[in-house]
Amino acid sequence: MPKKLAAPVLDAILGSQRGIGREALSHSMTIFQIKESLRRNLINLFNTRQCPVSPPLQSRFLTESLLNYGLPDLMSVNLGSTAEARQLSEAIETAVKNYEPRVATVCASINGRPDPLEPEFYFRIEIVLKVALANELIIFDSTLNPITHNFDVLETNDHE
Repeated sequence: MPKKLAAPVLDAILGSQRGIGREALSHSMTIFQIKESLRRNLINLFNTRQCPVSPPLQSRFLTESLLNYGLPDLMSVNLGSTAEARQLSEAIETAVKNYEPRVATVCASINGRPDPLEPEFYFRIEIVLKVALANELIIFDSTLNPITHNFDVLETNDHE
């Protein structure tokens, strides 16, 4: 029998809007459902841009508020630069740590070297998910389209 976990409020609301029956919204989810929910939330997080004006340094709570939800603006990021690609990886990690409470640990890395002929950049995001009795490792392969600045996030079964 699959492990059951508490359903996030958003998933319960979305389920009721989609007409899912009451028994399906029993406020418990399988690991598969949690992973899919996390994947959807990561897509939303990565495709949202933070407010371009940083909050004052003395307002430490604002840096983790919805004001800074998402990633920094990517228009000026040169992902061909190893240093800037590393900064984006760090921004991904920070955003996940700040806005996804189901995650115990996160590690984002560039997956391979950028190919000048390939219009997308690949990132690997390794997440340890907090679950009821144990932690669950999930690996997402993510692509960033440098033209549209949109991310796509897919779960991989590759647990190296």
